[in-house]
Amino acid sequence: NHQSGEREKMKRIIAAFVLLGLAFPATAFAQDSYDPAANASTLIKGALGRAKKDHKRVLVIFGTNEETKCTTLHNDTLRKGKIRRILSYEYEVTPVHFPSNKDLARELGANPETLKIPHLIILSGEGKPINNDTQPYQLSRECLETFLTKWKVEPIDAEEAYAAALAKAKKEKKRLLIHLGAPW
Repeated sequence: NHQSGEREKMKRIIAAFVLLGLAFPATAFAQDSYDPAANASTLIKGALGRAKKDHKRVLVIFGTNEETKCTTLHNDTLRKGKIRRILSYEYEVTPVHFPSNKDLARELGANPETLKIPHLIILSGEGKPINNDTQPYQLSRECLETFLTKWKVEPIDAEEAYAAALAKAKKEKKRLLIHLGAPW
């Protein structure tokens, strides 16, 4: 019958969209623009909590919506291809408005008087800046891929993590629950 055929067709279309969503995970952006009214410290604190839980780093991007280089980086370059994949698996991205957050830039090791935007700072899961390079970054895809790959978190050695967890469980006379999964 015609109605059940249409229903089956819709089910297949929905399944295709679900699979596309799984194949292309969302990039972890704390917000969609450089909002001067946003509380940047709160955004970074939230990103740090997620990063620590997910074994990631935080990418803080100082910029402004009025600067073409910043909006191109934020709305285009970071959301495509290999860079998007690296960000999805390795980083929590936090755009921060500049110049309204000069004190935060200084706190993270940048010199607000000479800072050129967009400016990228990588934070460890504990919130410590790990790249103290205050030069403006090349915005080519290749340079960004190299930069992001260089600063990503080292993968956890599964055998070492298992051995440590097993030893701890044995010492505390507890059972060990193992959860196997992929980053996507």
